Amino acid sequence: MRIDTNNVRLPLAPKWHAQLDNARNVRLTGLEGLTWITVDGELCDVFIGPGESFVVPSDGKVVAAAIDGPSLIELTGCAGAVRSGPAARRAPWLNGLRRLSSLVL
Repeated sequence: MRIDTNNVRLPLAPKWHAQLDNARNVRLTGLEGLTWITVDGELCDVFIGPGESFVVPSDGKVVAAAIDGPSLIELTGCAGAVRSGPAARRAPWLNGLRRLSSLVL
């Protein structure tokens, strides 16, 4: 899986989920399938399909999961999500993706 600080494509298999931490202002865009998104502390969950997107409104833990088959989402760092400085500090949510990619690959 290719990971950089600005753009990540994340395949989600059925019965698997991705967890993102400190992902405020990260945009999740559906590319394939249907994806369920929930954010700790937010009242509503979100479902996105191809061409639909959702911007994480807070620093609460984000969980994304495929619904009814595999899905593919794209994560894009939005204003405020990518910080200047060393890559380890730019996007804290990438640490969770790195852990996930080591489990999936």
